[in-house]
Amino acid sequence: MIKSILRLLNNNEKKYLNFILILLCINSLLELISIAVFYPILTLLFDNNYDFKKIDNILDNFNIQINSFNGYLNLFLSLILITFLLKNLFNFYFFYQQNKFVREIRLRLSNELIDKYMYLTYPFFLKKHCQV
Repeated sequence: MIKSILRLLNNNEKKYLNFILILLCINSLLELISIAVFYPILTLLFDNNYDFKKIDNILDNFNIQINSFNGYLNLFLSLILITFLLKNLFNFYFFYQQNKFVREIRLRLSNELIDKYMYLTYPFFLKKHCQV
């Protein structure tokens, strides 16, 4: 089935299909990240003995100092917000490219089909048995 679909595509469309597949992989990775970003905030909220040393080590690389529970909560909530914002912006771009790809193929194939039937001889249509 995939081979029959690939035969319908020209070389430029096959390259564009590869681009769409790369975007699909990136989109899947962003979906995975958007799910994984909930783990730190859920651990922070439900684990009373949460060890902030790992987070502090990462934040020290960026010269950020957080000393309170609310500071960590705000950090994780802003991380969730930024992650979902970036993921949704990429989703809009991905769906735009995907719809553009399908629209261009549909247009090209319909034009080719119309051109094919436009240049057929009249006896070809007389041989057809159409039921009305």
